[in-house]
Amino acid sequence: MDSVIVAGLGESGISAAELLLFYGKRVLLYDDNSAAFEGEAAAGLVSRGCVRLKRAEDVYASGASLAVLSPGVSRKLALVSACERAGIPAVSEPEFAARYTGGAAVAAVTGTDGKSTVCALLGHILNQSGITACVCGNFGNSLSREVLKVQIGQAALPRVYVIEMSSYQLEGCVDFKPDIAVLTNLAPDHLERHGTFENYAEAKLRLFKNMGAGGLAVIGIDALKPLGAYSSANETDALAVGESSAKSRSAIKSRLPRCKKVCFSAADRRCYARISGGNLMLGKRILCGADELKIPGVHNLSNALAAACAAEALGAGVQQTAHALKSFAGLAHRLQYAGQSGGVKIYNDSKSTNAHACLAAVRAIAGGTVLILGGSDGKNEDFYSLFKALPDSVRMCVLTGAASKRLAGAAADARFKECILEPDFKRAVVVALLNCKSGENLLFSPACASFDRFKNFEHRGESFLEIISAFSDKGN
Repeated sequence: MDSVIVAGLGESGISAAELLLFYGKRVLLYDDNSAAFEGEAAAGLVSRGCVRLKRAEDVYASGASLAVLSPGVSRKLALVSACERAGIPAVSEPEFAARYTGGAAVAAVTGTDGKSTVCALLGHILNQSGITACVCGNFGNSLSREVLKVQIGQAALPRVYVIEMSSYQLEGCVDFKPDIAVLTNLAPDHLERHGTFENYAEAKLRLFKNMGAGGLAVIGIDALKPLGAYSSANETDALAVGESSAKSRSAIKSRLPRCKKVCFSAADRRCYARISGGNLMLGKRILCGADELKIPGVHNLSNALAAACAAEALGAGVQQTAHALKSFAGLAHRLQYAGQSGGVKIYNDSKSTNAHACLAAVRAIAGGTVLILGGSDGKNEDFYSLFKALPDSVRMCVLTGAASKRLAGAAADARFKECILEPDFKRAVVVALLNCKSGENLLFSPACASFDRFKNFEHRGESFLEIISAFSDKGN
């Protein structure tokens, strides 16, 4: 019986193990956090015959032919190093699960920000167009889980799997080859794992590694600028490399796709997908007016253009795409309108886990704003540059969480006009609301991860909404 190691017992790892069991594999489980084996799901796998590996060194005698890595498992982990020495290939969970997609097309989306919105939009467009799509991956439900549902008859095989891919998942991709690959943008993020921006960017660009003539790369102009790369902005010319370090140039050249490419931008009118005359355009065709979208902000115009490009390649018509774009209401915790309190408009942008996302949110809403910033402080965010880039519309910042003191120091260095330091989250929300004037906005866009006191950004966003609900005007 073929043996496969599954490293990391989060949702992705548990689902991968269940898929392997379905295919009759002998499954070896590893997690360097022993508490992971105390969970009901892990205990259930052991009761079904899965074997626990207690030490990384156990891989040498495991007889395994493959290791499947959950997103939280770094390639620096001792187990991964042991697999490499033992000649056992180690791949990410999406690459493993993609082997069982049953002939469905695969559209993969990555980037620093906008991944989830583009995936949801693309899935919405396709399903509205009669092209069945399953949205999964980093989106919250693993590809392994969705593939298993099809195999056991809980779901029909979709025509398209739309997979959100994080840098953590992509760094473990070896042979992953999507039919459509979307890169939304690039800005420094997750440097605590990748070390440098160049390493982070190289992980993202692995999405294109195996694409050939039959694939399509949909690339945002905003993704190229930080790399020192630029585009002639049409669908046939190759991307060129501009001024950058020798290492960066080499990395870019080795990672750029060899397949057909289209570029999109809400600002650059040379792009195939662009904004022109107030309209979203694909080539010479008008999709809809920019003001017809329900989701606010220039960044969401870019997200809509990216999704439209991918949907077109997958068979969606212009009219179907336009209708779907206009009916898409957005995702929770992403610049989510949360009502009003005393004439103050309230927005929940808990998904903002880096400075790049925070700036996009701030620029998307009109009028004076009191901004709540802060959370865990493990991502090496450049808070000084964030404060220098904040527009004049941001009148005050309330700083909270584990990052609050470093945020306060950066604000002082940047000579930002007014900040209030309140480490307690609930008090910070109340203080921010009390300092808003009628007609202004209260924006919760923390620019930090949530793990100082919350399970994830969803938990954080729900906590914000619960606090705000006590003050919200009824009927808004």
